[in-house]
Amino acid sequence: MGNPTHVDDSPVTRRSPIRAILSTAGMFGIAVFVALVATGGTYALWNTKASVSASTVTAGTTDFTINDVKNYTIAGLDTTKMLPGRSVITATPLVLKNTGTSLISITPGTVVFSAPSASTDSSTLASNLTVYVKDASTCVVTPFGTTPTSFTTPIKLSAGQTRSVCVEVRLSSNPPATVQGKTATFTLNLEGVQVRS
Repeated sequence: MGNPTHVDDSPVTRRSPIRAILSTAGMFGIAVFVALVATGGTYALWNTKASVSASTVTAGTTDFTINDVKNYTIAGLDTTKMLPGRSVITATPLVLKNTGTSLISITPGTVVFSAPSASTDSSTLASNLTVYVKDASTCVVTPFGTTPTSFTTPIKLSAGQTRSVCVEVRLSSNPPATVQGKTATFTLNLEGVQVRS
């Protein structure tokens, strides 16, 4: 009789395909988790933010007055006795003032007087008059034969600062006879500009 065939009747252990896949995936997941833990958490960055509350900002202003008003009519400028080559002058100085405000208090304004313009003139008198603005603490008329002086550079005034000036009006030396006894009214504008010091 030949060798008997050996039959192993012990149960055969088989792994299902699904179980094998899940087991492999689990090991991979653990490997990734361990790798992340080993880096010290550099893959997670903390962040925050802060805000600045709104605030109110007000711009400074530049403004000028003459004797504390915006429009000043010169008093005491007697032109009824003007003669050729002679002058009349304001009885007292006019006070210019920078009434503006500035966020930077040292920022001044410059002041210039524009050429006078005649608002009324019953003859050619206005064209024979010359207006001068003088820097002075007292108003003294310029002697006959001497040419009056006037500002040659802008006046610089800081906020709140004042300056005294005099206005002198001179009749030309050879005016036509038609201006005798005539009157003229002129306007002298003050122009101010804020500048950096």
